[in-house]
Amino acid sequence: MTRALALSGGGAKGAFQVGALRALAARGISFDLFTGVSVGALNAALAARGKLDDLEAFWKTATNDTVYRRDTSVLPWLVRLFSAEAADLVSAARRGYIYDSAPLRAALEAKAGDPPPRNLRVGFVNLESGLFHRGATAAAVLASASMPLYFPVVDVPGVGRACVDGGLRHVTPLSLAFDLLKKRPADPSDELWAIVCTPLKRLAPVPIDGRNALKTLTRTVDLITDQIFREDLLYAADINAALAAGGAGPFRSPKYRRVSLKVIAPQDDLGGTLSFDPRAAARAMELGAAAAARPLDGTELRSAIDPMDGEA
Repeated sequence: MTRALALSGGGAKGAFQVGALRALAARGISFDLFTGVSVGALNAALAARGKLDDLEAFWKTATNDTVYRRDTSVLPWLVRLFSAEAADLVSAARRGYIYDSAPLRAALEAKAGDPPPRNLRVGFVNLESGLFHRGATAAAVLASASMPLYFPVVDVPGVGRACVDGGLRHVTPLSLAFDLLKKRPADPSDELWAIVCTPLKRLAPVPIDGRNALKTLTRTVDLITDQIFREDLLYAADINAALAAGGAGPFRSPKYRRVSLKVIAPQDDLGGTLSFDPRAAARAMELGAAAAARPLDGTELRSAIDPMDGEA
């Protein structure tokens, strides 16, 4: 039996995943394969190395200053960026960003440098080609955690000079986990565990008056990633259901395989994506540990995920 782990994005909410992993480890549940995008890539990179203690220590001491630095020259750059021609967008992004991720880069290189574990995959996007890529190097992990506009783009050797957050394509890296699982002999007892940082119920309303551009941008990113995350989970659940019914239509293919899907998610929103605070992280870890005691089975997902369509 192979047990794979998929860790979603979520920024500062990623402490929830660490609490869940701690609780699972205490129950004797370990993983053979590790995948992640965005903050999930950072957590997966250390978890794959067996560094849960280091991971917990990072989150217990993480503050905004230890993760990123504010770029004070950003305002004139933003004016240039949003008035630039589309062809200049990538080069403009390379010149400026809202936050400098140098502190995070240093921490990553110290704790999760190359060579990477063979059982690790993280997802990132080449901003120039738009393609989703898989990797495991420190550069790939940093790219996966670099949301464009917020953080500088990352040069991933052999892929591209402007690589960014894998959450642009897959907020929950189920496809990465399936790719690794397919390299192993199929076993009906195989498991795929997804630990996500977003509640399955709809997002709480946020007051937006249109005068705070950063708040509007953050809310926009939250809504987009929330939709992608929901579709990722439901697609995996639908494939499992089709395979259980005999592999209807296009699912009767070697590229698909049925696994036991387990999902751990918070009951409520965990707070700001860019608000790194030890007290908030400690609380998120407690919530992660509690949620790990009651994972959702894949068959429960469709009823657990709230629809996002409003009334006319």
